[in-house]
Amino acid sequence: MARKHAREDWRKAVKSLQEGPDESLESMKNLKYPIDDLEVQDVTSFTHLLLLTTPTLQKPERVEMWSKVIYSICTVQTKAYQRPYISKDVANSLTDKMLYILRNCTDPIVLSARQDNKTTYPIELLYALSSLVKYSNRTSPFWEELVNIESGILIKIAAPDKEIRIRRASLDYIDSICQHVSLSVESMVKLIDNLLKLFDGSLLKLLGKKAAAAQDEELHALLYKLQVSILRVLHTILPQFDSFSVHILPSLLATLKVAMTTGLPGHQIPLRMRPLEPHPDVGYVDVGYQAASVAGPKQSKIRRKIHSDHPFPGHAFISSDSGSGEGRGEERGQCLSGASDSEMSDGEITSSSSQIRQATVKIRLRALNCLSTIFQSLERQPTFSYGFSFLPHDTPTSNSPPSILTCLNQDNSHKCQSAAISVLMSILDNSKPFLAMASDPSSGPTHPFISYSNKLGGVIRELHRSLLEFISKEKRATLLTQAVKCLAILVSNTSYHKLTTSYIKDILLCLGSIISINQTDVSIACLTCYGALISLSLPLEDLGKSSSPRCEMEAWLEEGPKGKLWILDHCVQLITQKDTKQSLLMEAIQVLTALVKFYFPQIRPKWKELANVYFDCLVNKPEPIQLHALKFLDEIGRTLATRQDMSDEIGSIMEYWERLLSIQSPSLLQWLQDTTCPLSCSHSCSVLATIGNTPMSHLSEETKNRVLPLLLNLSKYSNPSIKSSAIRTLGIFSQYSSQCFDATFILDVCDSITNGLNLKEVVAVRIQASWSIGNMTDSLIHEEGHRAKILLFYETLSKSVVVAMGDIEKVKVNAFRAAGNLLHVLTDEIYLMCEHSVINMCSRLAASVNVGIMKGRWNACYACYNAFTNPSFLKNCSQPMLGMIESLCSAVVTCKNFKVRTNAALALGGPSSYPSFEVLENIWDTVLKAIENSEDQPNFAEYQQTSSLRMQLCQVFCKLINTMENPSGTISKSPPSEKALELLQKPIKEIIESSDVHSEKKELIDLTVKRLKESNDCLQQEEKESLNQEDILTTLISSFNISTHDHSALFGANQCESNMSSC
Repeated sequence: MARKHAREDWRKAVKSLQEGPDESLESMKNLKYPIDDLEVQDVTSFTHLLLLTTPTLQKPERVEMWSKVIYSICTVQTKAYQRPYISKDVANSLTDKMLYILRNCTDPIVLSARQDNKTTYPIELLYALSSLVKYSNRTSPFWEELVNIESGILIKIAAPDKEIRIRRASLDYIDSICQHVSLSVESMVKLIDNLLKLFDGSLLKLLGKKAAAAQDEELHALLYKLQVSILRVLHTILPQFDSFSVHILPSLLATLKVAMTTGLPGHQIPLRMRPLEPHPDVGYVDVGYQAASVAGPKQSKIRRKIHSDHPFPGHAFISSDSGSGEGRGEERGQCLSGASDSEMSDGEITSSSSQIRQATVKIRLRALNCLSTIFQSLERQPTFSYGFSFLPHDTPTSNSPPSILTCLNQDNSHKCQSAAISVLMSILDNSKPFLAMASDPSSGPTHPFISYSNKLGGVIRELHRSLLEFISKEKRATLLTQAVKCLAILVSNTSYHKLTTSYIKDILLCLGSIISINQTDVSIACLTCYGALISLSLPLEDLGKSSSPRCEMEAWLEEGPKGKLWILDHCVQLITQKDTKQSLLMEAIQVLTALVKFYFPQIRPKWKELANVYFDCLVNKPEPIQLHALKFLDEIGRTLATRQDMSDEIGSIMEYWERLLSIQSPSLLQWLQDTTCPLSCSHSCSVLATIGNTPMSHLSEETKNRVLPLLLNLSKYSNPSIKSSAIRTLGIFSQYSSQCFDATFILDVCDSITNGLNLKEVVAVRIQASWSIGNMTDSLIHEEGHRAKILLFYETLSKSVVVAMGDIEKVKVNAFRAAGNLLHVLTDEIYLMCEHSVINMCSRLAASVNVGIMKGRWNACYACYNAFTNPSFLKNCSQPMLGMIESLCSAVVTCKNFKVRTNAALALGGPSSYPSFEVLENIWDTVLKAIENSEDQPNFAEYQQTSSLRMQLCQVFCKLINTMENPSGTISKSPPSEKALELLQKPIKEIIESSDVHSEKKELIDLTVKRLKESNDCLQQEEKESLNQEDILTTLISSFNISTHDHSALFGANQCESNMSSC
């Protein structure tokens, strides 16, 4: 009945508006707002009538009423459509009219001409304009003009000299614009600068009112609400940034760091806010990132959403966190229609002190959400560099600066605590390169200087202490879940083997006390953390230490508080239960997968039981569960194939594979045949690829005849995912022993792979096909049985490889490998048959040594080496070889990557003979120059490759001396410099003194010394003017006879100078 009267009142207002537009506004004061059940025609007609009216500025109450009506219409909600009926044209017209009124309301001339200088009525105009933004189709420049720093009307209204309520309304309008309009980066940067100034100004006002009387509490509340509005706009703008400039980050983070502790006990507003600078020591960590602000964050596996349908090629343990109550994707447009962030309704907040308390909670929540957005958008190096200031460096005291754990431990709002955990997760995610520098802080007396590694050790210690304490005390399931996930991220990024303090036991005890809580989300988080602990990657040298984390995990698995292999039995129990939720079931499967991968010796007695878990419990499940189950099978197969100690269980392994590939349900063949589920089918191919050479050779012919034709058919299927996985599996099978397959199957594999290389539409298929063709050609070198069949498919493979060498970089990388293998097995007969393809491969290799990505250039150099070690290639391809040698000579001297230089040197030393004496002399000069240039590292990352490069150059140096017909003549023309001989001293000494080096290197040194002595003896017998040559050869001989106790210089400086001057 009441709604019926409301509709009647609105219709009377519409009728009166038609009769007298200006007077009818008076009758609207008694209307009820908002109107939630008007008919479509009522709203439409009323809106069009409003366009005909313009309230007089001399009567502010009419402007207020007129704006209130528009705002009500814009927020009308119908049950059928849940949206107002306002067209874009109408919205644009209303916007123009209201902006005209707003400009006149703020015009000093108009205000001075009015007797009643009332400044509060633009609030209604601003709210009405805010509600119109999302319905307008105006372009960005129109809105940018409104928020322009110099002339924008909204910025003027938000200025510090205006009334606080009006400033808040202006900021709400700016927030609405930022939500629905894409502003330029320049405009957003200027806007953020201005917002930070407004925030700092409000802080100064709060400091000025610190000793004010109780009646100023209302002003305090308004100032805090103003800060909430500023932070709301910031939170709207920040997700729109593709990158953050270095100019804006320090001030922005400093402001947010102050805001995140606003209102907490013991935390005062600073008198002066200094920009937050990045920690300088973080920049020394070389992780391949740019130190400048960049976009495109890379999430670690542990932050990726594990409940996706694609667990391959790797798996993660943590679902993406829900974060705080206001994530990026949350619709924040409700703020103008009265939505609240607080845990109390606005009607319950009566006193000014209550409003202050609620406003400070909103400030902290908004600030933390902004920090989370920033740290998720930055790359890892700037994130940790700036985020280091938000982490606790030691146990907190009264004088300690606030950290993110301050918000976690002292804030009473669970939303703020949740947001604080989200910020901490953003900082710690992918921080392993930085936390790896940590060392345990000294337990002795404090020193004035604390090293960066000790500071990091203190950070790790305090993070573990605080998180474990919080988890042990927290009772709310939501916060407990998020805290455990945060702990899992900390675990996965901490290098425990470098720390003497043991954290693993404390973490395991904490998890054991809460995993029994009857909450699915908590159980999932606990399994996530267990998975992170199990998946800790430790260096091999750490495995034997009694205090290593791996030993602690092994002891827990063997003799844990809840029994031996308790976590395995717990996961199996969850999988076998019928009522286990899907998300918990997937997490249990992932923990089992990690156990198989990292702790197979401990669970080896139960591997058959784990395999039976799939057959008994994981069939006929939803596809996401099947995908994780296939990943589980993939890890079992990979482990069985790679472990040497499983050879005595070949019977059990064959029983497992025969059952997995049987025609009876359940089996892997079901998924291989079901092409309606492409992901499951492609992952089944990946599982099949792990079978290994020995089980494949023991498979029955019946099983092979079922599986291999099916795999060949899948390699020709139209779906790219299935096709690429099948081709990859065929590429792995091609490396198996030739006894596993007959010649027909090898030809079919060759045909499938080459067809994949020629598929121009799908890059992923071509990448897998190039990798497979590289594997297939590898088998030509290492497997005699395959080499005997080379004539059957050499021509087909060579043509496809030539095409692939002109493809994108990711395809080229493996095509170069295949080209080198094909050239390595080239014979005279094949050359006559495929001369054109062979010459094309040589020319493309020569062109690729100095161009493209480093991995491609590395492979091209190694392909040249494979070709040069084939006598048939040297015999038939002397002319193409010249171009390859020229490119290699350039790479070994100038390439920035020392791995490429090393392989170029390897290739230059590969031929047993060279096309001409001039070519050999050119290589000799190049090698001498490369030895001298090996001291000039382009960057610090190449330093560790210097030793390998010089060792390889030393071997080429010796090889060239042994290849020369007249070493004395060549050496006298281009003698090695003092610098080159000094740099050769270390690798020569390593070869002579080391017992681990392959004997061929020592034989090479002996042959070189013998060759030099022979050349020197010939010179003495000839009795010619050869004093200079004899001195040089004597010096070289002495270089190759370095005593283990001789640490002096190779030769005196005076002798060297005389030698060089006489040259």
